[in-house]
Amino acid sequence: MSVQEIVAIASTCIFVSGTILNIIFIYVIRNGTRSAVGPVYKNIMTSFAVCNIGFASMEFIAKPGIFIYGTSLMTFSHGILQSVKPWGFLSLCAFIGMYGVNTALLTLHFAYRYIALCRRHSLRIFHETTSVTIIISTVLSWGFVYGFITIYCFAANDNYYEYANPSVYAKFGVDAHSLSFFCIFTHKVVGGVTTIYWSSTLGLGLIFLMMIITFALMLFCGIQMYRTLKKTSMSPKAKALQTQLLKALAVQATIPFFTSYLSRVLMYTSVIMGLPPLSVYSFTPLVVSIYTVIDPIAIMFFVCDFRQTVNNLKKNHGWNVPGPKL
Repeated sequence: MSVQEIVAIASTCIFVSGTILNIIFIYVIRNGTRSAVGPVYKNIMTSFAVCNIGFASMEFIAKPGIFIYGTSLMTFSHGILQSVKPWGFLSLCAFIGMYGVNTALLTLHFAYRYIALCRRHSLRIFHETTSVTIIISTVLSWGFVYGFITIYCFAANDNYYEYANPSVYAKFGVDAHSLSFFCIFTHKVVGGVTTIYWSSTLGLGLIFLMMIITFALMLFCGIQMYRTLKKTSMSPKAKALQTQLLKALAVQATIPFFTSYLSRVLMYTSVIMGLPPLSVYSFTPLVVSIYTVIDPIAIMFFVCDFRQTVNNLKKNHGWNVPGPKL
């Protein structure tokens, strides 16, 4: 079985399991959260679960694959729209855009919990129509910028076709023009002379910057919440709930750090440096999207109310789930 076939099967498994788990997660959020948490938290988490489903769906539709040659990286579609131009390319852009929306929502979740715990007087911004509209627009715009960078900066041009087309044909048996893909091609080195392609370089730089901004905000909010919980004089019950929510947030940040941030940075850096590609890079899109499966499981495990709701579902519907109870 080829790597492409393995990736296709794994993509289907992630789509099905991610969709089912996030639907269960939505039910748990709407029905298994105590009133003390508040409707804003429920809405943010519900939005996150819905976007998880959207992200897994776009990965399933686009089925992105990776091909690296020299200092170039091609992300091609071998999904249902691969031969339908320009929709195969646009499905990849939508996949990247959904990743951006998910990242922004995760950062928003951290910001909300930080404000709820450390800046309670500012909570009104999550209840005012104008502020909520700005927040929603910011989250969607973050994803749009990711997608726009892919369309504008990573679209293939003559320089890429001239550089990589022979190797693409040797690998796939087809001309690169017939494939639906985007590429990261920052530079080439020929005869000791380096030629920089600024469009792709700028796009990759912006992607790195956006990743750093979101992770830095999550890290800042997480540290401040931890310090506040150490000093606060709230009731033991309220403190226990806030601690559970902070643990869930920490897991939510840790999972994408390893499955998305770190894996992509390593792959992009090796391409820029012209290092020989590793076979594991073919699984990078799957590693990124498997977050949609792990995330709801982790949150339902760490938050007591969620665990109890899942256990009630198991009892009411006679689910026989092996292993320890959640």
